[in-house]
Amino acid sequence: MGRRNGLQPYRSSPWRKHAGRAGGSEVIRHTDSGKISGSTAIRVNELGKCYHMYDEPIDRLKQAVFRGRRTYYGEFWALRNVSFEILQGEAFGIVGRNGSGKSTLLQLICGTLTPTEGEVEVNGRVAALLELGSGFNPDFTGLENIYLNASLFGLSRDDVNARLDAIIGFADIGEFLGQPVKTYSSGMVVRLAFSVLAHVNPSILIVDEALSVGDIFFQQKCYRKIREGLDSGLTLLFVSHDEATLKSFCGSGLLLRKGCCDYVGEIEECTRRYLSSARSGASDQEMDVLPSQAAPSPRLGSTLKQACSITVSGARRTNLDLGTGKVTITDFWYESEDSVQRLSCLDAQDPIIFHVKMKANTSIQNPCFGYMLKNSNGLCVFSIESDSLLHSLESLPPLEAETHYLLRMTFQLPPLKSGEYTIDLALADGLGVNHQQCHWTYDSHLFSVVNPNLSNGCVGSNATIFSLASIPASSPTTSS
Repeated sequence: MGRRNGLQPYRSSPWRKHAGRAGGSEVIRHTDSGKISGSTAIRVNELGKCYHMYDEPIDRLKQAVFRGRRTYYGEFWALRNVSFEILQGEAFGIVGRNGSGKSTLLQLICGTLTPTEGEVEVNGRVAALLELGSGFNPDFTGLENIYLNASLFGLSRDDVNARLDAIIGFADIGEFLGQPVKTYSSGMVVRLAFSVLAHVNPSILIVDEALSVGDIFFQQKCYRKIREGLDSGLTLLFVSHDEATLKSFCGSGLLLRKGCCDYVGEIEECTRRYLSSARSGASDQEMDVLPSQAAPSPRLGSTLKQACSITVSGARRTNLDLGTGKVTITDFWYESEDSVQRLSCLDAQDPIIFHVKMKANTSIQNPCFGYMLKNSNGLCVFSIESDSLLHSLESLPPLEAETHYLLRMTFQLPPLKSGEYTIDLALADGLGVNHQQCHWTYDSHLFSVVNPNLSNGCVGSNATIFSLASIPASSPTTSS
């Protein structure tokens, strides 16, 4: 997918000027002062990057010999005339089709590429996930690379030692920490890279689609960390093709088209234009497929409806559980309607039957149980709370101390878009806003959904009826 997913630190430097290849000049200004001073984090003005394209290898030698008196190359502008400004604490998205110049722009901002024209001003310490494995020595172990990578951000060995347990715990790569990085999968490299990045306290974070390499649990953990940073004033520059992810983080954005700035402004309008241009630019092969998908026959529709299924993973214990400990959730499972067996695969059209075992360690007067389904961005797309369902001050009976209980839930899920989802379970003491969490299990298990019927949005509808009838041209369009 063309990701550039490594850790790219950015070091401070004074003003630097370079002769432009196209006869102009460019300026890069970087300051590394921890938190950003002033209101502007990143300013890009008329930025451009030109590459020389040679037809034959010998043309490079000819160009060097003639020193510009003759030209043996063609110009390819990967980026040109791009301007925007990102304020301190702002989350800014960048979208564009593959080859539009997104990764080139990020490398220019980070300083790993030199611009051909224009200027970039960056104020603050930058941490970026760009090329996979960048900043890592493949022959060093994961632990050795933590020290190496953190040192590139200016952290001393004592600083790293103080944060080492947090970095290792966040990466969660287990015994592989002592193995050379060259033996890691791409997901493990990103885990280690983002873990270091998250604990060096950057003022500017740049992410280039890197998080999609990890599994859903790690993605959600990263997104939680990013949100914590945004709450404390972090500036985020985020590249993604996922409309929902961009909208959940960013308020404004940039749309790149063939290396040029097509739009800068509200992220809603930015993603709308991106989707519009992407769809209008579909290949002939893609367009040939659309009619059959848009209007399936009734028989095909029935087949797709039956194909919608959910696979459920086993219980997953994490160190993210929280609560007072007054109640402990000990087990949970999905069951068939005849209560014969535990299920690992569910028919999305059938009622969901869910069981939860719990132990009340102390007495609870107003217990409230919650079930939350979250997508890969960590956003809740479906939830159930026992008190809101029954509209009663005592939706569940009181719990007695040192007693085990079995809770049974029967409910219907809305049609979910294909993908992976995680489930949070919670038992609280108290109703409404006045409650105290007794036990909350983050990401307790995984839903893998296959639904060919739903391609847009997060959820669909189970009970929608469409009717179409012809009307006279003079028929009024509104009724009083």
